[in-house]
Amino acid sequence: MKAATYQIDEEGILDSTFNYLVKHGLENITIRELCKGTGIAQGSIYYWFSGKQDLICEASEYGLRKVVDKIFSYVFSNMKNLRKFFDECLSEINKYKNELRFIYQMAASPVYGGKIRGKGRDLNLIYDKYVEMLALRLQCSTQELKPLVYLFISAVLDYVVWEDTKNTQMQLEFIYSVLTTNINVSEIY
Repeated sequence: MKAATYQIDEEGILDSTFNYLVKHGLENITIRELCKGTGIAQGSIYYWFSGKQDLICEASEYGLRKVVDKIFSYVFSNMKNLRKFFDECLSEINKYKNELRFIYQMAASPVYGGKIRGKGRDLNLIYDKYVEMLALRLQCSTQELKPLVYLFISAVLDYVVWEDTKNTQMQLEFIYSVLTTNINVSEIY
């Protein structure tokens, strides 16, 4: 049992809260349990956040951005061999399954869903930034690439929620096929 004994900054609270929520979920969570489970002083939480709902939503958004950044970092670092990337990317996605499932739980929650879905517009701006970076790297049009990136995101979420490797791999094959045939992207060296 951890005692709430230290104060940390806002980012530390978001990170600790997100990790705690991924492990324990949303059901009947109280600030007291959260503080006990993370070791964060209750005063620190109320210094940075207006209440439990604000903290949980901000921590979820923080965690999602962190996971999205890690996934896209993986995408960029593995673009030299697109075939290999599309064959192996689900192994990388497996590392973030719990985090992505928690975000899905948040979006479906009657209590938190509206607020977190409202943040989706901000997330789309982040996705669009990655589309622009990928288009530049792949030397193709952002208009051609954008639907494929969003299909990739959709495939990842389907995989995480439904664990349907076969259908997800089919979607990934489609994206690879369009990239290499219709958009004429070749391997990058």
